Amino acid sequence: MLTNYAPAPVTLSEELLAFSSIKRSMTKMLQDADPSANPAPESLFDMLHKDSNAPSSTAIAVIPTSNGQSTLSEDQMQQLQDVMMLTSFISVASMRYLYQTTYAKNPPDITTPEGAALFVKSAANAKNFILTSALGGYLSLNTSVARSFKQSTTSADLHLGFLTSLFDGFNFPAATVKELDSVLTSVTQTLDSLKMSWSDQSSTLDHMIFLYHFEAVQGLDIKIPKVRLYFLHIDQSSWTASVGKSSVTHIDFNMNFSDSDYDMDTTNTAGDRQKIKDMLHNLTGQDLDTLNKLLSPKVVQNDSPV
Repeated sequence: MLTNYAPAPVTLSEELLAFSSIKRSMTKMLQDADPSANPAPESLFDMLHKDSNAPSSTAIAVIPTSNGQSTLSEDQMQQLQDVMMLTSFISVASMRYLYQTTYAKNPPDITTPEGAALFVKSAANAKNFILTSALGGYLSLNTSVARSFKQSTTSADLHLGFLTSLFDGFNFPAATVKELDSVLTSVTQTLDSLKMSWSDQSSTLDHMIFLYHFEAVQGLDIKIPKVRLYFLHIDQSSWTASVGKSSVTHIDFNMNFSDSDYDMDTTNTAGDRQKIKDMLHNLTGQDLDTLNKLLSPKVVQNDSPV
């Protein structure tokens, strides 16, 4: 059985920090990496499938549209492709890190309630480590605040309160909020099907939400790519109650989370695009199109009629 995840510094962190520095090439990092510390490509790809079946994160790309048609420019479409590439990198790098810290010696069985709960928590924390420690060259942190969401409500009304707490500042239209609700409901149902169980009663259900969007620049007719990261820590009793009760049953829901806002450095990302693709292929044996099919964000429209 997996032991509790502890994100202690390992060689990989130094490698990934070097990777995020534009001063050092991806190829050099791969040459310096210890091959024995890497999972076999087929093993890493299998871990990515496990993370899809027991999701530790939800990636969503909100796309500006008009009457159902994308309004992104050609450059912005390429930036969206780069966002998908970074999403795949985060997943691959985090699974590699998880393998090096615990997975190689104690692989989890996500078909068991305890194994599924521990895998989801471990993978979510691994992704948080990678994103906050290894992507400085591509994502620039603007703000990060600790927040909480506590509500005594019915599970039917919980959806609205949850969505409002996370996304109220975006002023999304009702149709976009409905799409966001649909994506998160689908992930909730997948997690619920795992029937997770925790041996430590103080343990939380940890989950990451990546929200990619384009933000208008005041005074200019341009939109820039942004990343909003929510790292959720849901009380296990709140989780169990929210998915295990009827829609009219009253529950107490408690969740703490960090809310971080990032700018995407489009120049650095574009400059290292091929190096990132090569690294992902070397580590997984898969091309970027294959990885994106498995790992890409769910697309949600933010429609503004003409």
